[in-house]
Amino acid sequence: MDSLFQAGLQGSGLQNQPLDVAYGSKITLKSAHPGAGLLHSHTDAYPDGSKQQQITGYSHKDTNNDWIVKKIHGQSFGNTTETIEFVRNGDIVRLVHERTTRNLHSHSVAGHVSKRDWEVSGYGLDGTYPDANDHWRVEVVEELSRNNPERRLRTLATRFRLRHVNQNCVLRATGKSLPQWAWRQAEMVCDRRNHLDENTLWNVENHVNPLLPPAKSDQLRSSFLRNFVRLNLAMARSNNALTPDKDKFDALSSSPQDWPVMRLGMRMCGWEDGEVKFWLIGNPVVWLVSTLAVVLGPIQMLYYVVRRQRGLCDFARQNEWETHLYVSGILWGGWALHYLPFYAMGRVTYQHHYFPAL
Repeated sequence: MDSLFQAGLQGSGLQNQPLDVAYGSKITLKSAHPGAGLLHSHTDAYPDGSKQQQITGYSHKDTNNDWIVKKIHGQSFGNTTETIEFVRNGDIVRLVHERTTRNLHSHSVAGHVSKRDWEVSGYGLDGTYPDANDHWRVEVVEELSRNNPERRLRTLATRFRLRHVNQNCVLRATGKSLPQWAWRQAEMVCDRRNHLDENTLWNVENHVNPLLPPAKSDQLRSSFLRNFVRLNLAMARSNNALTPDKDKFDALSSSPQDWPVMRLGMRMCGWEDGEVKFWLIGNPVVWLVSTLAVVLGPIQMLYYVVRRQRGLCDFARQNEWETHLYVSGILWGGWALHYLPFYAMGRVTYQHHYFPAL
């Protein structure tokens, strides 16, 4: 889930942090691409291309996700409560990796998996080797907080892009994984074709600045409708990602056509010899009577409808017929809605998925 949704959960550590991002703030950047995680760097270098420090996406909390927001080379900023300067839409900034002091950098070197895009790397030692390729423009795309007339960059609530000033490309999570030399972490590139999709959107997830007060609780909260839609989209993505491995035999899985006749059970224990073995199998009477009812129900309904068309009434009163139609529709429709969609799913399926329909 996105950062703003997580901030609204009880016990979340994302609430007690400053709202407006300022120069000198320590931040983490979360990609809107599901699975890309946080902008990350480490001491390992690319084995080819520029051979500069790797920039990746990493989904776990790590101090290698921390970046310091600074002004472009040659410019300073205030570091007191009176002189502090906030980052606004359109500002050109420099992001310095806190642990290695490398600048977020891009240049005309091909990406390592996505060859059509430019490589993103860590370069220089903060201000030691000034390079204009360290400069990125902040482009605010969506503002989810209230009362932000100056269009400041805000923690959690601002969704923005980072555009490379010299190359006019945007920082993007490709959705692909780098090879083992980058620990199979997510690939980050500078998209030279300017695909302005969700994969180029970022938000500030963590923000530390001792000069700024924490935000009010209602300033870091999204609407119920937005949370509802995004939660269901995230669940759908996670569900569809559970695809079966065609090259591997899975003794636990089964297909939807196996369920109504209970053709397969499912092991519910480990493989060790010393463990007690459990085998999941339904009650044959309940299971097969349910399947028989599903088959005979539409046939019975068709029988009644044909007889009514011929003037033969099997129900004494009209409301009895309507009640029968309603109850039959609810029962059969509920079964169909809980069972038939599994035929359209690409995910791996198990016997217990039939339980709600049963």
